[in-house]
Amino acid sequence: MDECFEAILAGRGVAFTQASTQRYYQRPGLAFVPVKDIPPSPLAIAWRNDIDAAPVQQFVNTARRLAAMDLVPTTVSPDKMSPKATLAR
Repeated sequence: MDECFEAILAGRGVAFTQASTQRYYQRPGLAFVPVKDIPPSPLAIAWRNDIDAAPVQQFVNTARRLAAMDLVPTTVSPDKMSPKATLAR
């Protein structure tokens, strides 16, 4: 992600990402702009079924619980966007 954002900040690109990225990758000059009228992207996890390790099962169970909670916002509020942010064209 860092290399991608550096390229955007340098004016060499744009990127599509999930809404939750904004929460973890805030940077001065980087704007997250919601794109409307596109379907959500599915996300999947996979694990080996021949290993019955407790950490794996805990991770899978946690991922399932979080997915059921629908914690990702569908829009970005204007106060979360930097007024000085530049948009790569």
